[in-house]
Amino acid sequence: MHYSLMTLLKRFFCVCLCCVALTTAAQYPDKYAHYRSIPQGNRNWEDALAFYAASNLDSAFVKAAAAADEFEGNSNGEYFLFISNFKAQLLGEMRQPKEAIAVLSSARTKAITWIDTLASVEYAENLCLTGKVYTLVNNYKSSEAFFKRTVLLLEKTGLYPEILSMAYYMLMHLNDKTMHSKQAQEYYLKAVSLTRKQNNNYAKALYCYIQAEGLGKAEPKLKTDFYKAAVKAFEQGGYTTDFNYFYSLLKLVVQYSAYQPNFTQALFYADKAEKVAEANGLTKAKRYSLYLAIGDMYRTFDKYDEALRYFEMAKAITFEVFGENSFEYLLVNSYIGRMYRLMKNYAESEKYYQKSISIGKRGWKGRFPNEFTIYGEISRLYSSMGKADSAIFYGHKRLWYDTKGDYPNVNTIPPIPDSKNSLRYYNSLMIKIEAYKQLYDETKDTAVLRIGLNHCNRAREILEIVNSKTVEESSGIKNSSRVKTVSSYAVYFLLKLYQITNSEAYLVLAAEYSEETNANYLRFQIQERLYGQKDEVSSELKRKIAELEEKVDDMEAHDLSTVNLLDSLLELKSRRIDKVYSLADKGLPSSVLLEQPKLSIAEIRAGIPANTCVMMYQVIDFIDEEEVYVSDGVKRKMLVAFYIDGVEMDISVSNFDEADAALFKKFSSSLKTGDVSDVALLGRKLYSLLLEPFSSKIEAKRNIVVISDSQLPDIPFECLVGSKADEFLCADKVIAYHYSLGLWATRPKTGAANNELSVLAIAPSYSDEPLDEYVEVDVVRGQGLKPLPMAKEEVRQIGTLFKRHKVSKVRVAIGGVTKHQFKAQIGEYRIVHVASHGVANLSDYTKSGIYFTKEKGADNSNSYFLDLKEIYNLKTNADLVVLSACKTSVGDRYRGEGTMALPRGFVYAGVPNVIASLWNVNDNKTKVLMVKFYNQLLNGSKSYSEALQQAKLECINEGFLPMDWAGFVLIGK
Repeated sequence: MHYSLMTLLKRFFCVCLCCVALTTAAQYPDKYAHYRSIPQGNRNWEDALAFYAASNLDSAFVKAAAAADEFEGNSNGEYFLFISNFKAQLLGEMRQPKEAIAVLSSARTKAITWIDTLASVEYAENLCLTGKVYTLVNNYKSSEAFFKRTVLLLEKTGLYPEILSMAYYMLMHLNDKTMHSKQAQEYYLKAVSLTRKQNNNYAKALYCYIQAEGLGKAEPKLKTDFYKAAVKAFEQGGYTTDFNYFYSLLKLVVQYSAYQPNFTQALFYADKAEKVAEANGLTKAKRYSLYLAIGDMYRTFDKYDEALRYFEMAKAITFEVFGENSFEYLLVNSYIGRMYRLMKNYAESEKYYQKSISIGKRGWKGRFPNEFTIYGEISRLYSSMGKADSAIFYGHKRLWYDTKGDYPNVNTIPPIPDSKNSLRYYNSLMIKIEAYKQLYDETKDTAVLRIGLNHCNRAREILEIVNSKTVEESSGIKNSSRVKTVSSYAVYFLLKLYQITNSEAYLVLAAEYSEETNANYLRFQIQERLYGQKDEVSSELKRKIAELEEKVDDMEAHDLSTVNLLDSLLELKSRRIDKVYSLADKGLPSSVLLEQPKLSIAEIRAGIPANTCVMMYQVIDFIDEEEVYVSDGVKRKMLVAFYIDGVEMDISVSNFDEADAALFKKFSSSLKTGDVSDVALLGRKLYSLLLEPFSSKIEAKRNIVVISDSQLPDIPFECLVGSKADEFLCADKVIAYHYSLGLWATRPKTGAANNELSVLAIAPSYSDEPLDEYVEVDVVRGQGLKPLPMAKEEVRQIGTLFKRHKVSKVRVAIGGVTKHQFKAQIGEYRIVHVASHGVANLSDYTKSGIYFTKEKGADNSNSYFLDLKEIYNLKTNADLVVLSACKTSVGDRYRGEGTMALPRGFVYAGVPNVIASLWNVNDNKTKVLMVKFYNQLLNGSKSYSEALQQAKLECINEGFLPMDWAGFVLIGK
């Protein structure tokens, strides 16, 4: 076994507690063995390797020194330099960095007269290794100088591109640590660009690995995808002894523990990493990071006994190998402290945290590694203990840490940092914000509310930056949860100030903050499209990515062409990363973002008609996206209801507990089963909860716009029962829904098709095979779909209605309607009606969609299934889309974003009004409702919502149950 001197010492950048610190050596891949001058047949050298494999570092050093002495001289300069570099590696692992630097310097000085420095890989590694060792003594200036010398040498010769890419990578991390984000980005791009150009598996593995490392926490899914691609490339090339392979496995353990919780996947990669460590004979110095990662995995999933066992193994190693004053020993004590905090053993937790700080103070002058993270942990500890003052103090030290200066007044807020560290800045803010809430609850000091609100304002700015830097929608939706958290605290602070001062200004601000948490990322996407500068390159990349994702979805995972497509997909996403990350300079919002209009409640109120009011709901839950920390382990929820019209605002605040949540679910269930008496009883209770506080105001209004919180189940307000005990609310109220107040008030840019009334009504045909009731529709992807004879009759009657009213542009398509035909025609009509099978995929919302007729010769569902991702990219001028199918408004619910369902896709595509269903609907009853809706729309100057209301009332008069008519709702104007 030949050991590399390409030592990837990760200690020069701080590693947060949810990551893994590594201080180990990489074995250079065998493919590049011809680069090296590896000694052969020397007894001392072979003994040194054997002692090293047995973790006997002292004996390994003695034997290596003897071997180096034997090879010292003109004829064996490369061997001498190789072994001298190995000696320095050993000294680094033995926590003797100054001695390691001396060995490297002496070897370099001697060898320079014996070797061609421009062609020597050993000389290049000596420079790079010197740079790494300097980081161990916090001499970042010297470290950077040696990394740059390595880069200049390798750039000049054009040799050893893989080593050059890793040198770029080291400079990226070093500049990241020293808060030089622009330089870090430049080196990151150089490393990615260089590895892209190399046509071999090792370069591909490094490319994916560096790309993953360069991504921030805001892109967890994409980061995971690149680590997995790196692992696959290492394995395909046979480089499973390379330490970056081992490190990628550990990173996947972390990703599936902390950022995409999936215990099965985390355990899979942990087991794989343990087997790699065993197979490669990794020394104790290398294994401690593995035990930390696995221990933290078990801690994340509340398996504390297993976690403690691995932490104790890591602790024993760090004490034995690195010593009680080492960074490694500091780190493992921090991990154990965090575990005890979550176990609510606060005394033990505090003991371990203070021990970590004590080690740091002894071992480093000034700042010490992980100091930043430990401050955050201690702040959370004191918050959990109910010691708000202490929590604020340590939270403040964490928040100001990156400024590198003295800590000012504890209530001040530092400038926004670079974009790379925006999320850690946000998390620092949230630690303090939670503590301010606790402090107010204890003291009732009004000043604390204003200070907490200032921190919320800064957090909101940070999250707008995160939105602007988002590459994939999944990351934007993840950010929506953070927006929800900030909004919860801000609304709490503002409502307390409103109660104290009775100033409507605070009420308006509370409503604006509530609006921020409604469809956060959807609003950002639409604003970017409507008000931003059009970016053709980025738009084309998004289109190509969507096309490739569609192809991948419909191919077998083991298919070689699928593997090639996945590689192409990652390449496109990598280029999109480059594009998106270049939009913002030094972490500040891009010019596109700055041009987007901010929500103004005052302006929106001015545009609300006299007969209309808006009801906006928010559940305040205080759930921190990192973790929940509070003294009694309970987060009290509140339901805040805002009443808004063109003249006034009002508010209602009530507790929201499990019984209230159960009431929503029971009401929804009763509607679907047809139990009218139960619906009336539950509808009355929900009216009391949601609308009763504003009944006198609502009485005077004809139209109600409902904007519900993502935490509340979707229910039809039409079925609520108010002051008239025998009538549903829809008897005299016209109700519409929307994702957010800002989107409801936005005036979309309309095309020519909106200027005249026109309609496209389609009813595709399917296989006559019966659908197995035990098989998910989205699994069989259209095979065995039941025919919908009433759907065909539905569109026929709709077409007849429009023609009877002299509408000139009417297209009715029945039977062979393919997806591609639909996409080509939708841009030409003002009203688009689709009577088809729809599916809501709750495990992957992007695979929710609508079925069309299968094209001749097509062998995959891509030809007849229109999914949500494709709907996003539709080119349409439609003013109304009606989805006359089952569960078209059903989807997975995301905190701060809402229901991820088909109407959302059409709204994103620019359709201002969408009618969709909340549950499975009867084919014949749906036909009757839809025909009545269009008849009402064409017989008078009614809005879409009024026509739908009148159609529902007709159905009620004809004896229809709520399950037959209440499921269809209008999202829009």
